[in-house]
Amino acid sequence: MGLTQPDKPDGYYSNVPPLVVQLLALPPGARVLDVGCAEGALGAHLKRDDPSVFVAGVELHGPASDRAQKVLDEVWRADFETWEPPGQCTASFDRVVFGDVLEHLIDPEAALRKAIALLRPGGAIVSSIPNVRWLPIVRDLALRGEWTYREEGILDSTHLRFFTKTSMRALCERCSLQVEDCVPSFSTEWGVAGVLLRLLARWSGTFEEFCTFQYVMRAKLPTPKDDQQ
Repeated sequence: MGLTQPDKPDGYYSNVPPLVVQLLALPPGARVLDVGCAEGALGAHLKRDDPSVFVAGVELHGPASDRAQKVLDEVWRADFETWEPPGQCTASFDRVVFGDVLEHLIDPEAALRKAIALLRPGGAIVSSIPNVRWLPIVRDLALRGEWTYREEGILDSTHLRFFTKTSMRALCERCSLQVEDCVPSFSTEWGVAGVLLRLLARWSGTFEEFCTFQYVMRAKLPTPKDDQQ
């Protein structure tokens, strides 16, 4: 992802995001490409749920890639932006996953277009994207003039791009993808105040975005039938 992928805190490469699993909605025998698959935790989870699922991964980080090779069907150690997919990958996947990956890339739009070429007709891309409109980020910038990078989170020091719900939708649409679903993932660190804000978010898109740490989005490749509707 990006130019290099450094070592990260424990657990960074072994996360299984439940909302990504939910939005994948895999049919039996589905073929999945996990971009930035890390240690292969997501793919291993999918294969435990349904052994007929085929999961391949692309991962730049060496130790994580080595672990992924033990649990996935195929793994390429590469930077997705410069990776040249083998010919058999063209139009061969039902889902391509970008789990907290697009924000690390130099050119996310080019990466999405590369992924589209790997999808079967009617296939979909599922991506999780940190939301830079999250209230603590907006507060610190607007009221304190702070924009402090950290080891992980929305201001991860390896993030090259920043997205809001609107800008991520626009990116998908520029790539001729149809956004089917966009689910907010709320932070739990605010306690009771966070619960109240999330209740307000049900009635206000603005509150939703301020309360949302991350969005998980599924965007599909239109079929000729979709174009006729």
